[in-house]
Amino acid sequence: MPIPVTAWAVELGPQAAPDDVKGTLTLEDDALSFSPAEQPHPLVRIPLASISKVRRLHGTPVLLVIHGSETAVRRTAFYFVQPPPLGVLMGQQTRQRPAGLAALRNPKRRARRDNVGYLGMTNREKKALLTEWVRAVRTAAGTA
Repeated sequence: MPIPVTAWAVELGPQAAPDDVKGTLTLEDDALSFSPAEQPHPLVRIPLASISKVRRLHGTPVLLVIHGSETAVRRTAFYFVQPPPLGVLMGQQTRQRPAGLAALRNPKRRARRDNVGYLGMTNREKKALLTEWVRAVRTAAGTA
């Protein structure tokens, strides 16, 4: 079993709020558990039997877990580093509009490129740890 790690949980999907929650990710005997650092957020337990797919998003320090029943499939991303601002990832503008020549450039594209670069750089540090987590969760979910 891998050691518990600090991670940021993000629920993905159209109904999910674009919110990242910092906490501790732990692999238990029967579930993948996420304990938020802040009290207002509830403990998240994903039963290993409900996990259908686990993978590392290529080039990023992100563990994607697809879980739930056939009628309600949920996707949860666990970032092993603090995620970039999610408003930019979701296509929302977070900066003021630039003036002059800079106005001709696409600020959303630049922000997206900066975020991808940040995730790619941090991926180098966390790749071995993330690979260990993917392997451990797959094995545990396969036997559950």
